[in-house]
Amino acid sequence: MPRQSINIIFIEKIADLLINKKYTKTPEIFNEIKDWATKKSVELSQEKKGNTDENKITQNIYQNYPSFRTVREYIRKIKTENLIPNIEERSLFDWPTSVESFPHIIPWAESRNALDCAMWYMKKFSRPPSIGIVKWYIRNSYATGSWNDIEQKCLKAEIFWCSEILNEYSNNSYSTLYEQLQLQFKTWQLKGEELETSGFNKLVNEYNAKPWINQINPAFRTFFFEIMPHFKWFYDQNREYYPKPINNEKTTNDNYSYMISKLNSIENSIKQINNAKISAVEEKQLQINSWKLNI
Repeated sequence: MPRQSINIIFIEKIADLLINKKYTKTPEIFNEIKDWATKKSVELSQEKKGNTDENKITQNIYQNYPSFRTVREYIRKIKTENLIPNIEERSLFDWPTSVESFPHIIPWAESRNALDCAMWYMKKFSRPPSIGIVKWYIRNSYATGSWNDIEQKCLKAEIFWCSEILNEYSNNSYSTLYEQLQLQFKTWQLKGEELETSGFNKLVNEYNAKPWINQINPAFRTFFFEIMPHFKWFYDQNREYYPKPINNEKTTNDNYSYMISKLNSIENSIKQINNAKISAVEEKQLQINSWKLNI
């Protein structure tokens, strides 16, 4: 009888149950996966977009959860064959235990950054991040210097961490060039046309750099949302992990309308400013009129 193939969704779930739930026996792991996969399939079918091709593919993955024998085989592989490199990084972060156990991943000197990351996840999702996410949060902190936007650094950490996981399973390298360019150009400091003049958009177009999530098979996105709670929240809110490159061509009607709408919104806000600040208002108004002429 040929061996059943298994989706990486279930390999990672088995690893999570072994590491974080401390399950040790095949029956309890198999039953947990069966119940979890069935629940996920039902949830997807009940979503408003449940009839989309993307959701149908994902539902099919969950409905075809691995057999008892396959689960047993992959438990053995994970335990004895180093099937998942750096498996300890799937563990949930706990200070100071995680630092004591893995100082090569999270040095004591980075405790403040690690605790900032953990604080964000506990406040927003009532759960700690994985050691892998904390690792990439620390790396992002190194790369961004004085940038203190914890939310965005957590978002970037999830992207780099999940890219690392996926590349362990795939011969295809899923590029994070787009996110790297964001870090290189410090795009969180750039507004409007500054993105264009900085050269960021030019390189994005030249190298066809795409946001990491846009490269992922839609059928896997639901799984990654399991380990990317912050990114899922952004996705559900239809928010961008900023900045989204804008098209600054004057011939683009959508971009023109968007910019005019933004400027009008600023203009209306200015009109509400206290009369005591009239001189500052007039200065802002002159700036807005100048921006409109240059669109």
